[in-house]
Amino acid sequence: MWLGLGRHIRAQTRQYESLVFAPCPALVTVDKGVRFPVQVIEHFRPGVVILEPRGRITVETENDLREAVRRQIEAGRKQLVLDLTCVPYIDSCGLGRIVQGYVSARNAGGDLKLMNVTGRNKQLLTVTRLLFVFEIYEPSEVGQY
Repeated sequence: MWLGLGRHIRAQTRQYESLVFAPCPALVTVDKGVRFPVQVIEHFRPGVVILEPRGRITVETENDLREAVRRQIEAGRKQLVLDLTCVPYIDSCGLGRIVQGYVSARNAGGDLKLMNVTGRNKQLLTVTRLLFVFEIYEPSEVGQY
């Protein structure tokens, strides 16, 4: 009996810790028609800018990503990495915006690469055959850009 209770408590503690230390904020589902902008955090590293959108990249939020990419390219920072850690969903408009960012960076003499592509996003890139277009980075490889 004691051993079983101990396992249950440890399991709850591990679950709580994973929620507390999760890298992404909790995403709130809202009614359709309500627009919440996606927050794009910009991390500056030597020679590269990591763009970290937090939230879904959809028709309602794709302009926020476009503005972040445009701002970086206009500032002369053309080597971009898009970190998809905190992006649970990308629709067709969001995917188009990522491709447009890639083309804009390439036209400016730079590049846009992806990082932390997992789950549904990896499946989307595989089905659309874009997984072979974009270079995919692991977090430890960013310094080797």
